[in-house]
Amino acid sequence: MREILRIAKTELQTMFYSPVAWFILIIFVVQSGMTFFGIIEGNYEMFEKYGSMLDYNLTAALFGSSGLFGSVISDVFMYIPLLTMGVISREISSGSMKLLYSSPLTNSQIIYGKFLGVVGFILVMMSVLLVYSIIGVVVINEVDIPRILTGLLGVFFLLTTYAAIGVYISSLTSYQIVAALGTFVVLSFFNFIGGFGQTVPFVREITYWLAMTGRAQQFVGGLICTEDLAFFLAIPFIFIYLTIARFKLNREINTMKKRVQYYGSILVFLVLVAYVSSQPSLMFFWDNTRFETNTINKPAQDIMSALDDDMTVTTYTNIYDREKFVNVANPESEMTDIKNDMERYVRFKPDMKLKYVYYYSESNPNYEASIKKMLPEDMDKDDHHKSIAARYNVPLYRLHTEKEVLEMEPSLSDEGFRTIKVVEFANGKKGSMRYFDDMSVKPGADNILSAFKRLSSLNFPKVGFVEGHDERSGLDMGGKNYFAFVDKASRSSLFNNGFDIESLLLDKPVPDDINILVIADVRKSFTVEERKNYQEYVDRGGNLMILGEPFRTDLTNELIEQFGVALQPGIIVQPFGENNTDVTFLYANKDNRKYSYMLFPHNVISSNRTTSVKKFADKGYNVYPLYSTRKTSGTTDAWHEYEQKYFDESVPKVNESANEKMEENIPVILTLDKKVGDKIQKIVICGDADIVSSGELGKNYFGAGRQANNRFFINGIFNWLSDGQSPIDFRRPEATDNGFKKLNADISRALFIIFVWLLPIALLLFAIFLTLRRRSK
Repeated sequence: MREILRIAKTELQTMFYSPVAWFILIIFVVQSGMTFFGIIEGNYEMFEKYGSMLDYNLTAALFGSSGLFGSVISDVFMYIPLLTMGVISREISSGSMKLLYSSPLTNSQIIYGKFLGVVGFILVMMSVLLVYSIIGVVVINEVDIPRILTGLLGVFFLLTTYAAIGVYISSLTSYQIVAALGTFVVLSFFNFIGGFGQTVPFVREITYWLAMTGRAQQFVGGLICTEDLAFFLAIPFIFIYLTIARFKLNREINTMKKRVQYYGSILVFLVLVAYVSSQPSLMFFWDNTRFETNTINKPAQDIMSALDDDMTVTTYTNIYDREKFVNVANPESEMTDIKNDMERYVRFKPDMKLKYVYYYSESNPNYEASIKKMLPEDMDKDDHHKSIAARYNVPLYRLHTEKEVLEMEPSLSDEGFRTIKVVEFANGKKGSMRYFDDMSVKPGADNILSAFKRLSSLNFPKVGFVEGHDERSGLDMGGKNYFAFVDKASRSSLFNNGFDIESLLLDKPVPDDINILVIADVRKSFTVEERKNYQEYVDRGGNLMILGEPFRTDLTNELIEQFGVALQPGIIVQPFGENNTDVTFLYANKDNRKYSYMLFPHNVISSNRTTSVKKFADKGYNVYPLYSTRKTSGTTDAWHEYEQKYFDESVPKVNESANEKMEENIPVILTLDKKVGDKIQKIVICGDADIVSSGELGKNYFGAGRQANNRFFINGIFNWLSDGQSPIDFRRPEATDNGFKKLNADISRALFIIFVWLLPIALLLFAIFLTLRRRSK
């Protein structure tokens, strides 16, 4: 060991006697300093502008993949070739390598010593990053130190891996420039290889495993994985071993058999490490972020642990589906789907299998449009299928016909032959994760976990829409109905966020598995039997959502008078500007957060022709006005209009003689709760059935200077009615490292000058002094 350290010391001294090493160090200090203090300045300006804490964590902003460490990882592969180009090639070209051959030093001692010399210089570079990290700890409020340390570890692993490669390339030639160029080519190969061969499953797994920067980015993100550790230990070992083997083979008489044994053993070792470390059941993770942001949260983990059978998730992609769907679900996107989207779930279900199937179907709604738009007159359909497959890089051997794919998954016909993920258990139980026609396209975490939960042993809330009295329907199309928030094709629909939907009649008792009963805009009286079944559901503590309409209040009041509340006569109006008087904007009361996190801060919803709901007696329920009218800029107070029903011809005015008067806050949505047995019964009563209608959800009021959030209201209120079961809570604790301390504009500017100007100048002057002093001797 003493000889190895002596060689390392000599190598390190030689580097610092070279202008190249100083050039690298100075450029590294300047570049990293400009990146770090540029981010500091930008975030500090935001902090000062808003005068409060930022809504994201500064540790990630400064040291994450888009911060200092991410920048270093992206650029540092250009420095290492210059650093390592002369480590061994210099010895070869000067002839000193022969002296080393004749010395008592072993091959291993020589190579380990030179490699450690390079690592010594890397530690100097790491000290620069450490100084910036300390500055971050000083100026950021409650900085996430474990994440910073993990990021430093990832950068160090990456640099030492680069160094090992550079040492090996340097041993192949006596020309330093050739060694530098060779190292640059190899490092570029390892940086960009992850994008090659993505259409061939076996090849893509090899190329992805060999990709370096992505593994370092995992560390920078605060996540340590045994697969990444295995990579960063195995690759340097292999290249150092190759260098030692080259020395040994050059010093000894050897045969082709011996060379094959040396290099074959390396290949076997690499394949073994790659195979073992990439097995999901053998992978372990350490999430070092403060709130484990790289890991699914506790509710999601509970869902995954409740999946008690082997399962397969198959992505079926129709190449004639909408282009945006195929662009995110083609062969080149498979590794992204596996690693970025599904791996966090596979971690908690290692036996989960992921498969990808590609097919074409003339039954897809987009097929005819594609044929008309893209099929040349001289091309038959078979050639066109091949052309479209080639466009998305789908190998023909992986492309199935509609008939073939239906044999694999018959439910594709029910889904309109769209792009979809199908979850299947070994016992045959199935679920679906849909792709959506929006900006995100791919199923989100809530959609994925809702699909998993649907197949688990956990309770799944069921919503029953009462029919038989001309009520608004949850399953029928039309602007007045509620199809928009139960439609399977909608990302935000109840079905895709953890609810089962069912229409039912009240001529029979409400099934025990109904958790929430929705009665919207009743237009016919209940029969005696229906009233009896409705009352039994109320008496057992079932949760309710009842929505009425102005001028049709009597039938709704028959259902809700037992709760001590009633819809009021007339219609609420609150004109402003050129706004249609039918529309009223409602504002949540301040403590709506206690109902559901999803209601806050989305506190404005729109209502089209509404009346109010008021309490008239105490029936044992806690009654709270959730949404009410509010006087805002450009409006007056609202009032109940009793004389006019429609406002097409004239804008209504307050008529005090008709008992119309302005009121500051008129409640439109009430919540009620009461303890029934061992549960809390929850009821929502609303004076307008249009609030959650498809027509109202499809509107925007930006032209009127208002933004309504009715969809958030739906998810939030159903989250409350389902006792928080769905939609699944994905929240994380709010960032605590979201502000600055001990920092102002003057200090920031001074730090920038010190590290971007003064320190590099000092290093340059010291390098000149050292060089002149050495030459004088």
